[in-house]
Amino acid sequence: MIQSRILLTAVVIIIVIWLQTKTTSSTASQELALTRRKTALLIIDVQNDFSQPPPNGSLSVPGGLEIIPKINHLRNNFPFDFVVFSQDWHRPGHPSFYSAHPDAKKSGIKLFEKIQIHGRDQVLWPDHCQWDSYGAQFHPDLDYRSGDFVVQKGNRDADSYSAFMDNDHEYPTPLHAELQWREITHIVIVGLALDFCVGNTALDAKELGYQVTVVLDLTRPVYREEGDAMVKQMQGKHVRVMQSVDQIM
Repeated sequence: MIQSRILLTAVVIIIVIWLQTKTTSSTASQELALTRRKTALLIIDVQNDFSQPPPNGSLSVPGGLEIIPKINHLRNNFPFDFVVFSQDWHRPGHPSFYSAHPDAKKSGIKLFEKIQIHGRDQVLWPDHCQWDSYGAQFHPDLDYRSGDFVVQKGNRDADSYSAFMDNDHEYPTPLHAELQWREITHIVIVGLALDFCVGNTALDAKELGYQVTVVLDLTRPVYREEGDAMVKQMQGKHVRVMQSVDQIM
């Protein structure tokens, strides 16, 4: 009888030790998973030409100024591991400019309409974000710091909506390599404009394997209908779309 009780006690002790070991191992695994999650904030094209109302901004996005204090608030109240600013950066006479196509104007094609360039659609934009111009500078109220990483895009003949590569997907920017080097796994994307540069950056980021979140309250579209269509497209690719920054904070 005594031997049976001793045996039962030993079995109970072994089970308790096993459960404790399993719990400790599980907790350690969870902590390791958390340490492996690294998040970057991508602030897309909050430049004078996109954010300032006319005549200071040549391609002003409606409501662009409204998002700047909110972006600053997010940056200063969330512990991001890395902050990136993308900057539209076109040479004078860039093929995406309406002014670079006098023949199109003569044939009745208007500003913001599309033409074919090398077999792809190209929207004809007003001249904007030219090298070293006022319009290409970040808005002065944006919390940009000297140590932040800046990726410039649109300096090749093909336009570049995405911060990762040109529209032909032939020439990558340094962004993906930089994020990989820093072991970034998650990306939060804000800025201008939702239906073009923000949306295409999010889609490319997802394709490259990142966990991607877009905060709608911290971006604005050029066209409302195309903005709505871009939201659906992003959701279809499993981009996490949040309405408010409060869902992150």
